[in-house]
Amino acid sequence: MYSNLNQIPLTKDDRVFILMGGTHTAFFNMWLERSPKYQLMNTLDCIEEFK
Repeated sequence: MYSNLNQIPLTKDDRVFILMGGTHTAFFNMWLERSPKYQLMNTLDCIEEFK
């Protein structure tokens, strides 16, 4: 899944929402936290931003 995400052409202004189960989320977050390419955000913060 992480490899597939890295193959999507994204700009610095793009946002990606990924919905997955708990076990997958734990591993995915681990990979994203180590990557300088991505910034993890709390979903609730994103919802507030769009109000």
